Amino acid sequence: FFCVAVGSGMQILLTSLLTLVLACMGLLSPARRGSLVTCLMVLFMLSGIVAGYCSARLYKAFRGRAWQMCTIFTASLFPGMAFALFLFINTYTAFVH
Repeated sequence: FFCVAVGSGMQILLTSLLTLVLACMGLLSPARRGSLVTCLMVLFMLSGIVAGYCSARLYKAFRGRAWQMCTIFTASLFPGMAFALFLFINTYTAFVH
């Protein structure tokens, strides 16, 4: 689980840093409403490569044998939890209002 958390953390860190760099360079304008969210989504998907690589390398450094499973957990654990939380909150608010 440690390697999966490190890989997901690298993914979030890389996504946020690249988004901040692009915003500071002036490529992301707050006037265009959807550009920031689109940039976040694209960078999050592209940084998944780095997350899988980092988690698999760390897992193999700990002499793990099933590095493929570690990579699959890295790709599905954090996005899966975020999706489940999003689905729960939206369902709850749909029934309350």
